Amino acid sequence: MNGLLNWLRRPFPIGTNLWKNSLISLLFGLFIFGFLALFNPFSSMDTYESAWLISLGYGLITTVVMIMNFALIAILFAKVFNSDEYTVGTALFASIWNIITIAFANWLFFRFGSFHVDGSRSLLYFLGVTLAVGIFPVVVLLFWFERIYFMRHTKIATSISERINSLPQKLCDTEIILFGMGKKDKLKLRTSNLICVKSEGNYVSVYRWTGETTKREIIRASLKRIEDQFSNYPQFIRCHQSYIINKQFIDSISGNARGYVLHLKYTDMKALVSRQFDVSRLSQT
Repeated sequence: MNGLLNWLRRPFPIGTNLWKNSLISLLFGLFIFGFLALFNPFSSMDTYESAWLISLGYGLITTVVMIMNFALIAILFAKVFNSDEYTVGTALFASIWNIITIAFANWLFFRFGSFHVDGSRSLLYFLGVTLAVGIFPVVVLLFWFERIYFMRHTKIATSISERINSLPQKLCDTEIILFGMGKKDKLKLRTSNLICVKSEGNYVSVYRWTGETTKREIIRASLKRIEDQFSNYPQFIRCHQSYIINKQFIDSISGNARGYVLHLKYTDMKALVSRQFDVSRLSQT
């Protein structure tokens, strides 16, 4: 049971590309068409001439409903489908919702739009059949995709971590003043002590190493405003919409199915890396 729960909590990449989602929807629709055409579970209710046409209808319904769900679910449940918190469990929930809505659409097609001789099957029957047909390939694909992306990102993360550790340590030590939104919102520090900056809504948290402990200080500013002030300091990189990190404080990089995580020295913080960020930049001098 614990193994299953741990698997459901594992990071998973959320698909936001409409063309890729449409292709996935089309493949599922073809699978449903092929399955029904081959095994014809409604053979007792269909004429020979209508069996293939009905199978095609169910396949098209699957494709259209999945495309609609891909487009709408992420908008309606934006917090749940946050790309930084998306897990295998969230993906499974979305897949089950897909199956339920497909079952309902299939039932409507069965009752009012198909050529079945006998249209007495209930909605509950269609829910059971659609779950039975759809849940197995969904679970297999989730497991397969999670493993593939996890191994790919872990391999790249290990390689980049080794490159970072092999680079000569070039300590850049310059005094800098970070200016916030107000006149009193400013912070003086040395670049050699600045670990990272994290966005906190209308504020940013600045983490710096004092030589004995890590200190957190807050100023009122956007992360973009702070990023602009680092334009002449190449060791500071914005790797995510919420993080600016000092490359000199990267301890290691780990990978998961969703992407990469930076482990920073002198802190338990794990800085996220956006999917659009070129992670190889972290090992460049």
